[in-house]
Amino acid sequence: MSKSSFSSLSRRQFVKGVGLTTATHALMPHQVFATEPHAMSADRYVYVGTYTAPNTAPGGDAPSTAQGIYVYRLDTTGTLHFIQVIETENPSFLATDPTQRHLYCVNELGEDTEGQLLGKVSAFAINSTDGTLSYINAQSTQGLYPCHCSVHPSGNVLMAVNYGSGSFPICRW
Repeated sequence: MSKSSFSSLSRRQFVKGVGLTTATHALMPHQVFATEPHAMSADRYVYVGTYTAPNTAPGGDAPSTAQGIYVYRLDTTGTLHFIQVIETENPSFLATDPTQRHLYCVNELGEDTEGQLLGKVSAFAINSTDGTLSYINAQSTQGLYPCHCSVHPSGNVLMAVNYGSGSFPICRW
């Protein structure tokens, strides 16, 4: 079995190489990485998750006045136009399926006074004509404070992450 070329580098050679690469990148003109701005050819829809009232966002000190998921249309000039708000508790992270026909959110909730776990993932249908959302259903994440979700490329499986309980449930839709 032969050693890889990386394992034959000394620590000093490795650090020197990383430093040289970083310096080269920093000294290159920014135009190398810039792209020309271009107009969008069609309107797009923007979905904004929030921490809802009366909760306070992590790191914040003022109660939220938000109501849920806010839907906007982004026109070809870059202007946002409000379309709707879907009332749902603490939709702190959003994800769409590969077909962009469904939007999922984690509802970042802990537990009630009786110890019942409240964290869940909610699913919504996206209207392809006007971008509006319609509630489909929700599934418990069986944990505390779900904070992230990701949809499998097949669109059939969603994985969530419970921040408070350190678990990662998998849901089939």
